[in-house]
Amino acid sequence: MEDRPGNIKVAKKAAMLLLSGATYNSAAVAFPAIATAPTATSATTGVATIDVGTHNLLDVIFAGTTTANQVFNYMAVGWLPAKSSVSQAYFPLKLAEGVVTLGAKALGTAGAFIESSTALIADTITETTACPYSQVWSAADDTAAHLLLDVSLFHHVTILVSRKDCTAATMTVLAAIGDSVGGIVRFDPDIALGAVTVTSGAITVSGTVAESVAAKTPTVLTQTVSAAGTGVALVATATPARALWLTAKKATGVNVGNVYVGTSAVDKTTDQQTVLEPGDYWQLPIPAGTTVDLNLIYVDAANNNDGVTGGYIPA
Repeated sequence: MEDRPGNIKVAKKAAMLLLSGATYNSAAVAFPAIATAPTATSATTGVATIDVGTHNLLDVIFAGTTTANQVFNYMAVGWLPAKSSVSQAYFPLKLAEGVVTLGAKALGTAGAFIESSTALIADTITETTACPYSQVWSAADDTAAHLLLDVSLFHHVTILVSRKDCTAATMTVLAAIGDSVGGIVRFDPDIALGAVTVTSGAITVSGTVAESVAAKTPTVLTQTVSAAGTGVALVATATPARALWLTAKKATGVNVGNVYVGTSAVDKTTDQQTVLEPGDYWQLPIPAGTTVDLNLIYVDAANNNDGVTGGYIPA
């Protein structure tokens, strides 16, 4: 097994040179039509076709001459068996299309799988057509860029290259056919987490995520209802809190009767909401990451001068 970009494990069956060392197609890449057989390999027209068999992943690496930052076009086409009156007809489906840019690193010594010692590895692949069958790993740092193709549905795959409107003199295409574990990993480009800055262990996030968490000291509160039947806010001003707990007075300043906790509409007779007998304990469930304004929570009582004690964690 071999590690591949995107955490893909490839059981590598074969690495083969598809195109190398010829005068490549100077016309635009042409999408093929339905045919009795996939387009045959032809170096002079920049076409290479591979039988993928029962495998599901094709890992393509490009190279070319003669200097860094030269570019050429590519297209990948998958061939599906088509229902046709013609025996063994195949239907083409575009898998990927884009532009390749050469880096500054050479493939190595000229040999069976290398065009020449001056062939440069492509370090950048830019897709011009978004297709669900492809994933690009392109670091643009003089390491090999990979075009990963999900070929599980196809009998054959054709790679076409062209230097029309481009600058590369000749192109080389290397491909490894194998099997992926878990399929090709894809990423959602719409997910944006904002800018993240890390300094001496402190993390500051700006953008769609903004959160600052520090230890907070609990604050004690006491509230007494001087006129039974008229609710009183727990605190006098807006006070966001991450947690709140209350006890109906018993140990200190014993309540004569029940107290009632709720919104500003709480009332000992008409809208009792949460009822606490003397000594009862109550905690407000506040979801993690949210706060509650204690100024919006009220308490009423069945008797004058009854109330609650408790505490909260400020936001």
